[in-house]
Amino acid sequence: MQRPRRHRAVLIGPLLTLLMVLVAAVAAPGAVARAEETEGLDVTSASRFVVGPTTGIVRATTDLTFTNTTIDETSDGVVRRRYFTGFTFPVATGATGESAVTDDGRSVTVTSSEIAGNTSFFMYAVQFPDPLFSGETLRLTVAYDITGLPPRSDDPSRVNPAYVAFTAYGVGDPGRASVEVVVPDDFVIDTFGSEATETDVDGSTIYTAEAIADPSTYALFVTARKDSALVSSRLTTPEGASFDIRGWPGDDAWRAFVGDQIGRGIPLLAQLVEQPWPLDDTVEIREAVTPYLYGYAGWFSATDAELEVGEDLDAEVVLHELSHAWFNTGWFADRWVNEGMAQVYSNAVVGMLGGTATVPTEPLPTDPAAIPLLTWGEPLLDTGADDTETYGYNAAHWVMEGVVQEIGFDGMATVTASVADRTIAYVGDAPAEAETRTTDWQRFLDLGEEVGGSTTIEPLMEQYVLQPADIALLADRATARLAYAQLRTDGGSWAPPIAVRRAMAAWTFDSATDQIEAAEAVLVQRDVLAQRSSTLGFALAADAESAYEGADDLAVVQQSVAATLDVADVVIEADVAANIGPGLIERLGLIGEHPDERVAEAKQALAAGDETAARAAAERAIEVIGDAGALGTTRALAAAGVLLATAGVAVVLVMVLRRRRLRPPTPDPSR
Repeated sequence: MQRPRRHRAVLIGPLLTLLMVLVAAVAAPGAVARAEETEGLDVTSASRFVVGPTTGIVRATTDLTFTNTTIDETSDGVVRRRYFTGFTFPVATGATGESAVTDDGRSVTVTSSEIAGNTSFFMYAVQFPDPLFSGETLRLTVAYDITGLPPRSDDPSRVNPAYVAFTAYGVGDPGRASVEVVVPDDFVIDTFGSEATETDVDGSTIYTAEAIADPSTYALFVTARKDSALVSSRLTTPEGASFDIRGWPGDDAWRAFVGDQIGRGIPLLAQLVEQPWPLDDTVEIREAVTPYLYGYAGWFSATDAELEVGEDLDAEVVLHELSHAWFNTGWFADRWVNEGMAQVYSNAVVGMLGGTATVPTEPLPTDPAAIPLLTWGEPLLDTGADDTETYGYNAAHWVMEGVVQEIGFDGMATVTASVADRTIAYVGDAPAEAETRTTDWQRFLDLGEEVGGSTTIEPLMEQYVLQPADIALLADRATARLAYAQLRTDGGSWAPPIAVRRAMAAWTFDSATDQIEAAEAVLVQRDVLAQRSSTLGFALAADAESAYEGADDLAVVQQSVAATLDVADVVIEADVAANIGPGLIERLGLIGEHPDERVAEAKQALAAGDETAARAAAERAIEVIGDAGALGTTRALAAAGVLLATAGVAVVLVMVLRRRRLRPPTPDPSR
């Protein structure tokens, strides 16, 4: 049967052990029908088990044919006859209402007897109506019902309208026994133990085993569920979490217990995680033994909003599964993180509710089942949980317990917030940028250290989680992180650029190192900018910090800052030149020019970020100041020529005037 993808959790040992004993050690019931008692008695059987479509009650019949194959012996006129008076065979725990009748209609007495130390099956003893002598054959049918045991009984036999679990045993001689199990096709069926052929006939699923080679060891465990027959209880918490609690008919205690754990546990889980209940859909919680049969106490699918837990009233199991609403592959890619987190948080809530939490034991490298947790794969639904599963759950719990003990639930809440919000582990100035990669072990390590502040997570992961190839990556990471820490120190209020932080988050450490070197070069330029700003009296490149922090390519930032510094140097040169007192000649050359105004214009443009205008104004000022001497000389010479020419005219005028004064006056003819 194809199973939906599920998130399974929590190992459960005792019931699995019981089932394995039941399936693997079934030689015991066959041994009860001892060979010395049946030697000479041929036994052929056909056992049939039919699951009731509405009640679940299993109607069982076993047709038996006995033939006495002994030979009477005569000695000294005395006939020695061997005969048989009855037969015993195993039946499943929970069998009741037994009766037997021969093929000619005579009733036969059937009695039951328990086996000391065995609760998985007991024995039916069939009393033959008459002694069965040599050569005689007896045919009879034994009928009984399997009604199962109450919930939470030690043996897994259960029968109710929603769930059926029982064992079909083989009876008789090698090659002469058959078993048939008939289940309505609206049940979902699993089988364990001995082999059987599956067919679909007239609305039923039929499992058959013919000519069983060794009936004394044949045991087919059948578990069948019909979820439509579950009894439903609806529950919505004040936090808005909605549940449909579906339990077996008659097991009101289980539904009440689960509802209580939901009502009291979810607020505490949400409080510790510091994230609201994450599922909008109604979560269906089903009572089922199926997880037990694979060695798990329950399993949860956040995608399908389905949760299955066993019949036991176990607070840790219920809370563990509920915590997987947060801790699943939607948050963390690796199984060990999800299971470890679920175990830590559920145990904490168990303690808060007054229960006794499970304490992990230190995983031992000498444990034959020890594995790097990164290689801990999907749950084992083909073969059932094994020692590696036991090791994995405990080791994951141990690692996560160590981290949470160090940074506390508050510190871990900052980690889970980054996971839930999908923000980068290497945070610059708030808000943190989005992160597209899934939270695998690398991102989880980064978050634990950078966001959560953990110092123990790396050694714990190195010891229990990682493989040698993964550990080799940590050396390059350590080198890059040292350079990153220095960059953060050197930057002061300037946070590391996004180009650096993304390379660190992507674990591309060669690229990160290159970007860090480029960033350090920009920080050197920043210091020069500060000096130039002090000289000019105003801040240069006001957007340099944001450009640096948001840079995807620091070479562009370097070029931009270098260009600003170049313009600043030109402006400073112009300012210095303009402030040097000009001589007479230079002042003559600057007549009509105002370099100080050009410098002021350059400064104003530079302060406003218009570097082109600033450079133009500063260069014009420098040009004017530089040309002032030559221009002043030219103007001085020109002025001197004008003066000389003017002086010559004045001399001529004086001489003319003098001549006029020396000439005798002209006589007046009128006198």
